[in-house]
Amino acid sequence: MRGLCEYIYEECQFKKEISISYDAQAEGIENPLFDQSHFEDKIRLQNTSFESMVFSNNLEQKTQHSDKLLIEIDGCVFNKMFALSALSFADINVKQSQFKSDFWLKSCKIKNLQITSTVFDASTDFEGSTFDNFFISRTIFKDFASFVDCKFGDSDESSIENRTTFDFVTFLGFCSFRSSNFNQGLNLQNTSMKETLNFHGLYLDKNLTNRNPQNYKKFI
Repeated sequence: MRGLCEYIYEECQFKKEISISYDAQAEGIENPLFDQSHFEDKIRLQNTSFESMVFSNNLEQKTQHSDKLLIEIDGCVFNKMFALSALSFADINVKQSQFKSDFWLKSCKIKNLQITSTVFDASTDFEGSTFDNFFISRTIFKDFASFVDCKFGDSDESSIENRTTFDFVTFLGFCSFRSSNFNQGLNLQNTSMKETLNFHGLYLDKNLTNRNPQNYKKFI
């Protein structure tokens, strides 16, 4: 029987899509999943409860940067830390999921990020990441959320369709956008927050921002 500290996939190379999906009645996966593995296509996680980390802390040392890599998460529960750093992705799509421990997506390059109907119970950290397109909807951040030093949108393009959007998003803890660039503007129209958001050092394309720029004046 495999011990709980052992990874299910170690030093593996996945050239095609890998899918992890459990029946709703299943107990889920207790062992950590991927260690020192390389992905070239899509990682699909669906209807599964993860009791250990999905990716090892040193995944970034063994995974080549690829603008074709996709991650799709649907209906999952993560009971331990979910962490990715210094990686490139074509798409990350998260929906109807729950992260009960810390969530890190640090220093990553992501073409399209979409998060819908998801709950982050612990702290989230997107620090230093870049996003071409960014959309979060009907999602709750219960603890500290960091978008420090992030870049949203392409500075060479100007399109309201690609505006960074937080739609019906709730921040129950402190949230910081310090030193971030919103090259395609910012939509916070339906966002609610318990504490004042930190926009110190912000760059914002005011022409593509739906809320009155005066609301950000003291931070810019």
